[in-house]
Amino acid sequence: MSAIHKLRVILDTEEDIFRDIDIQAENTLMELHASVLKAFGIADGEMASFYHTDDNWTQGEEIPMLDMGGHPDTASMNQVHIEDLLAKPGDRLLYVYDYLNMWTFFIEFVQHAEAEDGVEYPNVSLEFGDAPKEAPTKDFGGSDSPSKSGGLFGGAFDDDEEEDEDYDGDFSEESF
Repeated sequence: MSAIHKLRVILDTEEDIFRDIDIQAENTLMELHASVLKAFGIADGEMASFYHTDDNWTQGEEIPMLDMGGHPDTASMNQVHIEDLLAKPGDRLLYVYDYLNMWTFFIEFVQHAEAEDGVEYPNVSLEFGDAPKEAPTKDFGGSDSPSKSGGLFGGAFDDDEEEDEDYDGDFSEESF
């Protein structure tokens, strides 16, 4: 019998929406990628990445879907096995699918198990909440946000900034 990892996969949204996926420890991250999409009813066809993370979910080193060729030390999803990154309960990964819409998931290794006869893996062993049809919107701290961080661009484009009094709108060579 092969070792099974029970993974809790939580969609980054205000509502509680998660799936527990039981998957063989020797499966690759590419197989986990396909399992997450299937478990949440999301159509495949976009780029994705997994990210190392710490106990505070801080995004770390990327594991891309495809070998981008520029970094020989970076492995792609097909080269990394689940058991290589999620070795003990409590280990975590971030997963981002579709960079335009930013489906973001928190993945935590819950427990080890033995494969059960007659069960096909990967297997969704628990579903909680209804997955949305579209990616949840993200709050990047813009001007409508209660965040005081200045938003995604650090306040560089705030409407209430003072205008440069010396600027006359002319970009001719004499103005340089």
